[in-house]
Amino acid sequence: MVGTVKYTEEFFNPLTGKKKWIGIELPFDMTHKSPAEMFLQAEAAVKEYASNSPDLKDESVAAPVQVEKKEDPVGIYHQIVSCTDITVLDTFKRLIELLKNDDLMAVYNMRRKELIKGETQQIIEKTDERTQQGTELNPPRKKRS
Repeated sequence: MVGTVKYTEEFFNPLTGKKKWIGIELPFDMTHKSPAEMFLQAEAAVKEYASNSPDLKDESVAAPVQVEKKEDPVGIYHQIVSCTDITVLDTFKRLIELLKNDDLMAVYNMRRKELIKGETQQIIEKTDERTQQGTELNPPRKKRS
């Protein structure tokens, strides 16, 4: 008896938003292979094709990232320590959470406190400067006649 196994899967690249459906139909002779074996073969063929597809390269069929706690992937430590903007620094938080790296999270928290302290100090200095100059911090608005 002859049959056909069909396998289709949607692949998605979260970085670019691209979606692509890839499928295959494999004919088989039931006297030599079971439908389950052919299904697994079809699934493997689709995933292999997707992993080599130029428009899905390194996006949908990537191996899970395994990072040891001491490892510093892509120099994140240096980027965190040298960051001077709290908004930019906050973008690292989710990445560090995904990496499950306690050391990097400690560095992130330390740098964030430093930046907040620095911003607070700048506000205090500017306030003191305006006060010494006799400039009102919130001058009254002129009324329209």
